[in-house]
Amino acid sequence: MGYFSSNPLGIDEKSIIKSILSVMVMVIGSSRTLKKTLNELEYHASQEPLTGLYNRRFFYEALKSEVERSKRYDHNFCLLMLDLDNFKGILSTIKNTRLCPQ
Repeated sequence: MGYFSSNPLGIDEKSIIKSILSVMVMVIGSSRTLKKTLNELEYHASQEPLTGLYNRRFFYEALKSEVERSKRYDHNFCLLMLDLDNFKGILSTIKNTRLCPQ
């Protein structure tokens, strides 16, 4: 879609075009900000900020998906769970070293 006229644009037309362009710039900027915010929310909803490890919510979603895939393709499925004692101490060690971003 385009606009062509042999007549020069009037003051009102220039003002309307500037207003439309301003709105378009704001919408583009807002959509980029929204996308960035949604990505950050997705990260925080699925990962622990201290370790970067996936949290329980992500685990259950991934487990459900893998069980469904196992059933769909009629494959065996195995799950290994570990329970770490004194995990708070492990987190403190990780936090105090350069292994984990703060």
